[in-house]
Amino acid sequence: MTHVRPDFETLLNAAERRALVAVLRARPELTLDKLMRCFDGRYGQTLRTITVRELLEGRSSILVPSDGGPPIDHVGLTQAKGLQGEAFDERVLQVVLRAEGRPVSASYLRARVGGPRWKLQGSLRRLAERGEVWRSGVTSSTRYRAASSSSSQAGGRRTPEQNPEQTPERTPERTPGRFRAAS
Repeated sequence: MTHVRPDFETLLNAAERRALVAVLRARPELTLDKLMRCFDGRYGQTLRTITVRELLEGRSSILVPSDGGPPIDHVGLTQAKGLQGEAFDERVLQVVLRAEGRPVSASYLRARVGGPRWKLQGSLRRLAERGEVWRSGVTSSTRYRAASSSSSQAGGRRTPEQNPEQTPERTPERTPGRFRAAS
């Protein structure tokens, strides 16, 4: 089998999902019993993750997200709900790596990883502490990028001392009316 670029594969998975949703919408007489019989077939894995909301919503075309990132992997979102700790961190890191060195926002990550905000924040904090993700900016301008994306240009992984403006220790703290760098 040939290697398919992850963004293209995600786009194909999204197209398959939307096609299945369109088929289900076109067959309103289909019973849940008959639908469950399809779970063991070729499209069973995708069928199991389709939600009632998707069936009720009117969107049927494949949309590339407005943030310029890759298509959202709905199967991955469903799988991520059950992940915790290292497994969830790995999912977050994979999404950051797919951005190919481009800094991404927390909302970009949340749309592609899923889960509650606090779970994503905890994962990003752990990844930053391990030096796998660099954090820059404050509040809504905070962006994350893979540490390996710029370290390859420098010939290896950069240490926090080589990049002090993006280490967890330099995260601004809230003071009355203004921000200041942590001491």
